[in-house]
Amino acid sequence: MTRRALRHVPMLVAGVGVALAFAVSGCGGDAPSDDTGAAATASAGASTGTPSASEAPASEAPTAEAADDSPCQAAAFATLPDAVGESLGEGRLVTATVQSNDVRWTPVKCTWSTADDATRVDVEVAKAADFDQGTLVCGEPLGIGKDVEPVDDAPFDAWWTYETSSVSLRACPGDRLVDVTVETDGGDRTAMKIQAMLVARMVVDAAA
Repeated sequence: MTRRALRHVPMLVAGVGVALAFAVSGCGGDAPSDDTGAAATASAGASTGTPSASEAPASEAPTAEAADDSPCQAAAFATLPDAVGESLGEGRLVTATVQSNDVRWTPVKCTWSTADDATRVDVEVAKAADFDQGTLVCGEPLGIGKDVEPVDDAPFDAWWTYETSSVSLRACPGDRLVDVTVETDGGDRTAMKIQAMLVARMVVDAAA
């Protein structure tokens, strides 16, 4: 499949270290100012420790078309097709529960895809209330069987996770857990990283 993603992001191509895109986003270059969210994250991380078991895949209910008031139709995602460089269909809201060791949460999950399903974008956002224990836990993905690396120079904790045909970005901007995954058939990793970064910026900036 001919990749068209890079034509929409020329200002980022010059720097392969696309983590710098966070520094110029609406969230600024400083650490999160939400002391409560940051403290909750730190406290939760300390109490749970570093997970050692595999993070279970999301358990999803059948996908349904999103209603007009669905979070998948939020203004934050109005330019998502431009960021991905593909003609994407309507965002669909998916019921998903994630389990990581003894931590369980139910994020708001939205998914978009091209008509031929060659490209898919998943976005998951969770706040403290979405966790079973009522406390935000946002930390490094376990990545069992996957390549995980930190996002350099991000103003908050963030990690890349790589698989053969997908790139995922987890960001912890203080009061939320944000997971973005871009999957393409035969996709280029650098292009997918740029796409995932731009989508994550939409989510983070929208709530800044």
